[in-house]
Amino acid sequence: MAKSLAEQVAALPLEQQAEIFEGYSEQDMENLKYDANFWLRPEQKIPDGDWFITALVAGRGFGKTLTAAQWIRRKALEHPGCRIAIAARTVADVRNTMVLGESGILAVHHPDERPEYKQHVQSLVWPNKSQALLLSSEAPDSARGPQFHYGVGDEFAAWKTNVDASGATLFTNLVAATRLGENPQLLLATTPKRTKVMRDLMEDAKDPKRRIKIITGSTFDNTSLSKNYIDNLVGQYGNSDLAKQELDGMMLEDAEGLVFTQSMLDKALDESGIVPRMPLIFVAVDPSVSENPNDECGIMVMGVTQEQDLTKRIVYILEDCSIKAGPDVWSKVVVDAAKRWGTKFVVFEKNQGGHLVSMALTAHDKNLRTFPVVATKGKMTRAEPVVVAMQQGRVRLNGLMPDLMDQMLFWDPEMSRFSPDRLDAAVWGVYAAILSPPPGLRAGRYQATSAASRRLPQGLGQGRSRVRGSIRTNR
Repeated sequence: MAKSLAEQVAALPLEQQAEIFEGYSEQDMENLKYDANFWLRPEQKIPDGDWFITALVAGRGFGKTLTAAQWIRRKALEHPGCRIAIAARTVADVRNTMVLGESGILAVHHPDERPEYKQHVQSLVWPNKSQALLLSSEAPDSARGPQFHYGVGDEFAAWKTNVDASGATLFTNLVAATRLGENPQLLLATTPKRTKVMRDLMEDAKDPKRRIKIITGSTFDNTSLSKNYIDNLVGQYGNSDLAKQELDGMMLEDAEGLVFTQSMLDKALDESGIVPRMPLIFVAVDPSVSENPNDECGIMVMGVTQEQDLTKRIVYILEDCSIKAGPDVWSKVVVDAAKRWGTKFVVFEKNQGGHLVSMALTAHDKNLRTFPVVATKGKMTRAEPVVVAMQQGRVRLNGLMPDLMDQMLFWDPEMSRFSPDRLDAAVWGVYAAILSPPPGLRAGRYQATSAASRRLPQGLGQGRSRVRGSIRTNR
């Protein structure tokens, strides 16, 4: 396993480290903090060459963000005035990970060369006039019109499949827009997912004429990771197929779950962006009451048709808002999701500190209507009616939700050590929507304790909706 110079030096006794840096001035040590050759491992140094796309397909913690940020820095500084695209799944991902993150673009630049972050126009401008435009898969048309010399796509296999008026996704637009100069190049960094765009890219890489290069890597390549981080990941995924994907960075071709199958997910996936009339929308939560930021809270926005016969209703999983955070953070995410989708209804699993969960949510919005549900059966037993509903075509996914789909496929009720929080939230949501709705959870009349909560949430039941990720406009 090849190590970076920084890792090699860190492994030496302190006396030898002192000898290496003897004679270094304070300025030399400051400059070393931003020296890519010192910090990057050999496989993180993306080579120049005759390629159009390089895909860095690696496990969590490999150092994909640092690799991409250092590559952007090199291109921006070596080619003054160049134009760069920096794309991620959401606006928040671009900002918090690629720009402001600990391994992000601003962090890898020496203050004298650091670009200015212009958040209001979603761009970076370097002192040498190089520019970067920040893009999100939520807005695929943002890559229509601009042209770029270079581009970076962070976690591109998990991008939303929103399409613009021409039917193009951000990925297809970005490939077309990276066309300036003699050798335009696009660096993609991602944990592998079994998505169509990922499978197509891996297949295209077999054709030398496509000029696509694949670099693979594992979580364990990065010896700088803390033992706690590694132990947490290994403990979460164990010796499972999901570990092969998330840690070893392996592309799993034929994943077939024990509870949910790939064919079920293919049948449920709806990438049209069009959903039927949704008179009832609510948020389903599998809460985490721990303050451990590594514990995940499953959060799913659900929409359901309102036929009188429950067996004829169709439920849509509209958005996956799950987050690893403590209650003070995820409760705000739940409330924000409810506001974004125009609802006051929240269904949550009561067993995990039900009263505290309700208090955490209503502290942000006192008009929320919370519906606790009780887990009286095991996860496997609870999931079985949802499997039947999916087989009947009564459960739909509003666009690609790779993390939820991974849990559905890889969760083994006998062997898995990770808690399928996203899956649990989806199961609670399906139960509340079409299997066993809690009393009062319906569009129209319902029982409430305050005048404010008796009002029907604005925007519900207003005809057919066109959905683009987390944005909904009625037509």
